Amino acid sequence: MYSLTLGCGFLLACVYLVSAIAKLRNRGAFAAFSLWVKGLPLPGARATGVAGGVVTAELLVAPLLLYPATRLAGYAVAGLLSAGFAVGTFVLYRGRGDVTCHCFGSSEVVVGLPHVMRNVALFVVAVVGAGTDLSTPAPSFSASSVVALCAGTVGALVFIFLDDIISIFVEPGHARRSFTEDHQ
Repeated sequence: MYSLTLGCGFLLACVYLVSAIAKLRNRGAFAAFSLWVKGLPLPGARATGVAGGVVTAELLVAPLLLYPATRLAGYAVAGLLSAGFAVGTFVLYRGRGDVTCHCFGSSEVVVGLPHVMRNVALFVVAVVGAGTDLSTPAPSFSASSVVALCAGTVGALVFIFLDDIISIFVEPGHARRSFTEDHQ
């Protein structure tokens, strides 16, 4: 079970670290993210403060997951971020059809059901990681640990490049159109 904890933690650390770095890669990237946050339906929130809080929380996930004493806190931060993002992307998806995704920096991809599902899946990864961390003492590093780190890396790459993977199989806008037409 420790391998599962290790894989989940590494996946979440990679995803949130890449997400934060994409938003902080230069002043323009953070300004674009702050402007994007300003357009969200957040009552009374200051865009720069919320944007800064999100990026700070994303940056905290990796170091918190690194040490056994803070690992549960890391899973909690990752779980809260993922749950908040899932709810937020669902609200955007159902309410406004023109909002682009800023999960990993600026994008031309409109927020859709895949973004909601990605965040729900990240929440599940955080819950599974926390659950297995609570039930498993940390053994020494082994071959299964290497496999877990590799699996976490592959999983993180799938989450990070999900928009690109989907674009290989689905025409732009097609998945959103067919889902909304079926559920009106």
